[in-house]
Amino acid sequence: MSAGSLDVSAGWLGPQNTSSTLLGRVLGASSYLLIDNSNSFTKCALSTRTRVKSVRKLPTNRVTKAGLRSLVEGWDFDAVVMCSVVPTKARVIRGAFAKSAFLEVNAGIDLGIGIDYPEPASIGADRLANAVAAAELHSGVPSVVVDFGTAVTFDILSMAGSYIGGVIAPGLASMTDYLHQRTAQLPKITLLEPPGPIGKSTQHAMLAGA
Repeated sequence: MSAGSLDVSAGWLGPQNTSSTLLGRVLGASSYLLIDNSNSFTKCALSTRTRVKSVRKLPTNRVTKAGLRSLVEGWDFDAVVMCSVVPTKARVIRGAFAKSAFLEVNAGIDLGIGIDYPEPASIGADRLANAVAAAELHSGVPSVVVDFGTAVTFDILSMAGSYIGGVIAPGLASMTDYLHQRTAQLPKITLLEPPGPIGKSTQHAMLAGA
């Protein structure tokens, strides 16, 4: 989540399973708290209807009601929109903003894209959010969205603008940590740009492989 443009349109926020009163409050908002609750970090962004203004984050394992309120101290917003892949922390976040108009990204709401997938409810909210962004930014063309996080995900939008699935692979840090933990001599490395495609040392070879 980074500062930039954002389209908060009725198609994106129009839920099928949310009360009309809540929907009206969310759609009628002029400022938003956007929350990306991922496995490693939870990012909070203060946003207008068209632009992300400021971003703050904290490690997800440190997410508490008090910690979240402290993180967004000084921010004024009318509604909260959350994308979460950590159910236990999602409950904490809902509790922290229980008095706010609150909408959670999931396959049960009208996201403005088609979903051609056997079990839509099993799709991660982060992957859906990526697909919606791709559809908004590159309307009318098939897209592949690559997200480098704890896992590396590849998500695909068809020419018709439907989410059709993708690939989930281990994240770069996960791969290098695994090699260190499961071998006797491979070191734990910090991910950096390798000096070349062919490693001339163990560390450089691991960087090239990552």
